Amino acid sequence: MSTSAPFRLGFLLLPGFSMMDFAFALEPLRMANLLRERTLYRWYVCVAEEAPAVAGIGQGLAPDCTLSEAGPLDALLVCGGEGMVAEMGAATLQRLRELGRDGVVLGAIGGGVGMLAAAGLLEGYRAAVHWRMADALRARFPGLAVATELFVCDRDRLTCCGGTAALDMSLDLIGRQHGAALMQAISEAFVCEHLRGPNVPQPVPLHRHLGIRQPELLNAVALMQANLAEPLNLEEIARRLGVSLRKLERLFRRHLQSNPSRYYLELRLQQARKLLLQSTLPIAEVARACGFISAAHFSTAYQRQFGRRPVYERRLQAETRLPAIPPAMVAPHRAPERAYRNSVAAGGWR
Repeated sequence: MSTSAPFRLGFLLLPGFSMMDFAFALEPLRMANLLRERTLYRWYVCVAEEAPAVAGIGQGLAPDCTLSEAGPLDALLVCGGEGMVAEMGAATLQRLRELGRDGVVLGAIGGGVGMLAAAGLLEGYRAAVHWRMADALRARFPGLAVATELFVCDRDRLTCCGGTAALDMSLDLIGRQHGAALMQAISEAFVCEHLRGPNVPQPVPLHRHLGIRQPELLNAVALMQANLAEPLNLEEIARRLGVSLRKLERLFRRHLQSNPSRYYLELRLQQARKLLLQSTLPIAEVARACGFISAAHFSTAYQRQFGRRPVYERRLQAETRLPAIPPAMVAPHRAPERAYRNSVAAGGWR
């Protein structure tokens, strides 16, 4: 879906914001303008009245305006730092609430999620939170529905765990608004090999993902993950770990409530689902890449695990890859309160 008027996106930079998050979210917008040779997006760097735009690396950034001075916006992304739960003034929180009531799409990257949560703007929404911040945010905001994906588009809220996921979220936004071809062209311009959608989980460290620190079990799972295409037999895994097969089975039952064979199969099927959703590999090649010699066996195991055969998973992925965006994200163009810059490659208030 495309609109004739530029989509106006504000970036609210909190003290200690991540320069990487900001750049990864912004650069796809600049490239979209460049490739289409017209202004699809205008962006405005905003700060709170009480807080200068100084990044976590100590580098300052000249803002276009304060949040209260910002003219009409279609969306606002709050950029915070790693591990930051914002402590901002009441006026800033109130202004965010006003923007939400005005129909502005509100989003956050990294630590900016804490700011939206503090303003009560994530109640009833799922929010993508970096795994290192999840416990702190849950403790402070018990009602926050923490998601483990790279980014989440839940109606008129966009949240992202930060880092390279900010690039994925911007590409997804551009694809929803202007089509998959432009999204793909931007990805290729940035030498980005894979497009990661909103259903992709964050790559969490193994001990954190499993919630255990038992070294032999962690090593066993790591061996399984490293040998998906050519699965090891359980005796070989036990031999490499220097434990008996009986002890290996006991560790899986005690800590993971599973047996090694079943757990290994689930890892291979999860990898197969990821390849089906994120690549164009033929289904037979997906099966081989995940250690299934027989396509029929793969299809049966996949249906037993996920409730549908691989061919239907691929078809569903193709049909839903770029769903229609919420109406709030294509809001009618309002007359600007200030003059816009006309540059294709940059935006900001005069």
